[in-house]
Amino acid sequence: MIDQILNQKTEIIIFSPHLDDAVFALGGLLAEIRKKSDAPITVYDFFTISNFTKHGFGDVAEISNIRKSEEKSVFLELGINCEFLDYPESVVRGHEVVKPELGYPDKIIDEIDRLAIRNITEKLREIFSRHDNAFYFFPSGNGNHVDHLCLLAAVEDLLEEHRNLRWAFYEDMPYSARASFPEKLREKYPLREWRMEIDMGTKIRLVKFYDSQPIDEWLPEIVEYIKDKKSGKAYEKIWVHER
Repeated sequence: MIDQILNQKTEIIIFSPHLDDAVFALGGLLAEIRKKSDAPITVYDFFTISNFTKHGFGDVAEISNIRKSEEKSVFLELGINCEFLDYPESVVRGHEVVKPELGYPDKIIDEIDRLAIRNITEKLREIFSRHDNAFYFFPSGNGNHVDHLCLLAAVEDLLEEHRNLRWAFYEDMPYSARASFPEKLREKYPLREWRMEIDMGTKIRLVKFYDSQPIDEWLPEIVEYIKDKKSGKAYEKIWVHER
């Protein structure tokens, strides 16, 4: 599947809820693609107004700039374009972390999230109209982080309207180590599981760019999940929509 995309030099677009999600989920895959092709790749980062680091919550402007700088550094190395859409992430727009064991809000609350979903839906409609021949990667929301769920809700609002799009869901990290791929998505869409072997060292190096985040906690979970227990090789997994 990826070979076909590369041979055709198909434009690739990744929707990343936060300023790290694309690399956490697909960093190895993106590195492999970039080795083989100069096809245009763009990551759209949605919730880029942030107040969270590994040290806790802090100044929004300062933390947003730190996190954007980390993202720019990764994609400059990979030769990938990234665009910051500057929607405020969950706590900034009014959510409370009601489950400390999760560390993030895990439910859409209509009065807090309705406007964000509506604005994102309009932005997606614009992106889909301008890039209707691209191949898209969408988050699956398998960790139930509310920002991932909001982006997924906006995507799903438009999939019926844009039936000719080519796309796949990716598995959100590090949540995939704790939560399986959503059964409701497998029931709703014709999906085929697809794995690509990646270089573990490259994946680890890319994840470590995000030093403002609790990488010491998350990286072992990511490594454990992507490492095949029999072969010891590393794989990233996507769920490809079969039209």
